Amino acid sequence: MIVKTSEFLISAVKEAQWPKDGLPEVLLLGRSNVGKSSFINTMVNRKNLAYTSSTPGMTRMLNFYDVNHEMRFVDAPGYGFQKKAKSGYEEFECLMQEYFAKRENLKVAVLLLDVRREPNEDDALMLEFIQHYHIPCLIILTKCDKLSNNQIAKQKKVIAEALSFSKDSFCLFSSLNKTGREEAWKAIEQYL
Repeated sequence: MIVKTSEFLISAVKEAQWPKDGLPEVLLLGRSNVGKSSFINTMVNRKNLAYTSSTPGMTRMLNFYDVNHEMRFVDAPGYGFQKKAKSGYEEFECLMQEYFAKRENLKVAVLLLDVRREPNEDDALMLEFIQHYHIPCLIILTKCDKLSNNQIAKQKKVIAEALSFSKDSFCLFSSLNKTGREEAWKAIEQYL
């Protein structure tokens, strides 16, 4: 996709705040600090559209970003970090259940995983959650610039086994050097 325009629309905590049109949406999910904001910025060729932070758990709402007035990225709160505060986890769960159950605009969920980390229980639960709602899912492995090709191949196998997913179905991605940007767009566009 050639991105001509991109803009932040709204941060929403409830359905009444969601954009009202029928544009297709791509939901971005992942652990805190997996690189969701950096992914958005790289995909739209902008440095600071989505706020990036070194502090985990900063996103507390669904952040909607318009791309070319044709589709939207929806940045969900990072999961895992909220477990330290029970109320934060419950808010996250309610927010996500409402969005998954009611949002007809949702066309694909993109589960971002750090290629250096083995999937944990939270990652497996999120994948189950996506599958429960019968939402197509793409898995994108971020921070690929941090490992060698041999290390990436080993990690793909570990991640695939942990999630019972085909290792050949992963997209590799790096915000630092824009590796995988075009492949990620091609994969996403299949669902729009």
